[in-house]
Amino acid sequence: MIKPLREFNNSVKAGITSDHPMEVGRALTKLFLAVIVVLAFLPQHTQDDGWNLRAFAFLTAPANEIGDTFAGVAGVLAFLWIIITVWLQSQELSAQRTELELTRIEFQKMAEAQKKQAKILNTQSELLLDEQKQRREIYASSNSDALASHLKDLIADFIRNQNTIGFLEDSEIEGRLLDNLPDRLEGLELRELINTTGPFSPRPYFIALRIGIQNILSGSPNNGIFYSKQLMVIYENCLKLEVILREAGNPTQIKFRDYEFPQLLECLNQNVRASR
Repeated sequence: MIKPLREFNNSVKAGITSDHPMEVGRALTKLFLAVIVVLAFLPQHTQDDGWNLRAFAFLTAPANEIGDTFAGVAGVLAFLWIIITVWLQSQELSAQRTELELTRIEFQKMAEAQKKQAKILNTQSELLLDEQKQRREIYASSNSDALASHLKDLIADFIRNQNTIGFLEDSEIEGRLLDNLPDRLEGLELRELINTTGPFSPRPYFIALRIGIQNILSGSPNNGIFYSKQLMVIYENCLKLEVILREAGNPTQIKFRDYEFPQLLECLNQNVRASR
């Protein structure tokens, strides 16, 4: 008899001290029903100066008193479980809020990770573009130097062979570049410059061609069109060099501006249009 009571007592204590609403509700329901049972077996004084058990009096009472008793017990239990239900819903809402907060934190982490990934991709894209630009600049620089050296040889050969430049509008006017250049150019003897294959800069050759063309054109009232095939080849190579320099880096472009290549190209474009 003592062991079941002890187990009942322990279960009620464990339920009441629990954090789970259902456990608390079951424990309070057991305790309330246990109190009802204890009260049912207590004696009470009757009207005929006798004693009787409350349970017996309950069973022999009128139907309305029995209904009122059951209604009272049910009302107490209903009120108890309403409180338990509210408590349970409060816990569920709290858990949902916690879960939503965790979800929000995870979304923030995902958004930050995506931003970092996008930043990394942008950095990689910029590095790739920079690398491609550097390759193009290196390629353009190498090709421009090679083409400039080729142009230098073409100009030197053109002057050295004493080729003439004539004009379609005024066929009587023609001249040799060699006869229309100063004796010294860029600190060098002209004949020494055109007869030497040394590592000279393209600058004096570009200047020589421009000055020679301008001096010859000054004798043509119409600034006519040249018909020298070799000069046409030089002009076409200048156009190729112009295209290559668009991809070259600033150092290469500055170098060719120092060579006075833009002035030579402008002279060719404006004054000596080719008749193809």
